Amino acid sequence: TADSAAQDTFADTDGAITDSGAISAALLTTSSAEGTTLDFGHTVTSFNATNTTSGGVSLTNTAAPLTITGISSGGGNITVTNTGALGTPGGAINAGAGSITLSTGGANQDIGILDDAGLTGTSLSVTSGAMTTGSALTFGGPVTLNSSGAITVTSAVTATGAALSAT
Repeated sequence: TADSAAQDTFADTDGAITDSGAISAALLTTSSAEGTTLDFGHTVTSFNATNTTSGGVSLTNTAAPLTITGISSGGGNITVTNTGALGTPGGAINAGAGSITLSTGGANQDIGILDDAGLTGTSLSVTSGAMTTGSALTFGGPVTLNSSGAITVTSAVTATGAALSAT
């Protein structure tokens, strides 16, 4: 558990990282071998995670907005839930053979530009307010974009199953 800080870094190169209290930081960086699960309801404005073997990466956060500076998981899925908006990812999100799930906390909580150049995984699921796709989104599995606002598709979305829903 970390208190308020400009930057917090957690590393467990042999095991998993889990939380037992809220983390508040401008930048949170994690490095694990068997997964990172941070589901306590943190307040970080930028997040970067590397996981090398199994377990995936999961973050539950409350900042508005949250900027993902990069997430890589060598084994397991990537899930980011933020009650505020998600800014345009500033780094690649690579789930390898896993899936990517991104969600924001409501109708007015938008997500920045989704860009295939920075998203890799077997499937992609995004739930937020308004969203915009950048370059083409291509996934071997389903791509699901659920929006309470507008979905602006600027390039092709290619997937085994694609669903776009704007309410």
